[in-house]
Amino acid sequence: MSDPMRIPRPTRLPAALTAALLAVPVAAVPAATPAAAAPPPAAAAPPPVAAAPTLAVARNAPVRPPYHVVRPGQTLRSVAKVYGVGWKVIAAWNGLRRPYTVHVDDVLRLNRQPGGPLPAFRTRVERVTPQMVNWNPALRCPIWPVSLRRVWVFYVDFAGNRRIGSIIMHRLHVTRTQRIFRELYQRRFRVQAMAPASVNLPGGTDYSAITSGWECRRVSGSNVWSQHAYGTAIDLNPVQNPMIKRGVVTPSTGRGYVGRSRYGIGMVHAAGAVPVFTGNGFPWGGRWRTMKDYMHFAVEDR
Repeated sequence: MSDPMRIPRPTRLPAALTAALLAVPVAAVPAATPAAAAPPPAAAAPPPVAAAPTLAVARNAPVRPPYHVVRPGQTLRSVAKVYGVGWKVIAAWNGLRRPYTVHVDDVLRLNRQPGGPLPAFRTRVERVTPQMVNWNPALRCPIWPVSLRRVWVFYVDFAGNRRIGSIIMHRLHVTRTQRIFRELYQRRFRVQAMAPASVNLPGGTDYSAITSGWECRRVSGSNVWSQHAYGTAIDLNPVQNPMIKRGVVTPSTGRGYVGRSRYGIGMVHAAGAVPVFTGNGFPWGGRWRTMKDYMHFAVEDR
């Protein structure tokens, strides 16, 4: 049977409109009289060319970005007012329904979604085989593949497109993982990439950009198994939510996201996407005191 969760081909955007050219009229030259050759008239200065009104309006109009990340205190109506768009129009573009509630870290499209609103969330689960995770018994990982499950989910990428990705988690935490990604999807929170990287990050080499779960590894700089090795932790958008330990930022590409006062696409905040995880039993590493791990959500708060 074919997989019901097929990945759609990307849609091309329409070509940009070209600017119209203004035609400048040419002044007529008076004819010479037959009585005597009159000196040529002095060259008249060309009339000034008025700027096209349509171009002036476009130049002075506020630029509307393709999306808006909701900040504290904002509502659908207040966001619509900022960009001069009807709030019902934005609601339609984003598939929002009554009571039209938006949350901090939600991402609102400010234009029509190509192909219509995003489809309803879907998810499925499959058992994990040793081949799926390149299992190596010599590493003595704390749990075996039989205890793991691959959870497939719909998610919204940074371009606003629906994609299908997977994350490997312990079988006991599958349901709560599905709830988490369902709510992120319904909020239109954007995820940079999920596995399989060959599909969702084609040609990419920075795998630190991938949201992930299980990984057989120890805590950096120690012999203690990471929560990831048990399939009980999720790292969400690592670049936009880096770890900061003793002044070192990991991944290094996340240095521009150390300051957490901004509200950028894919970033998480205590009043925003964080409660989606904590409300499902995954405490947040962004609240730790000795270090900050903004990407990290784990069943055990460590």
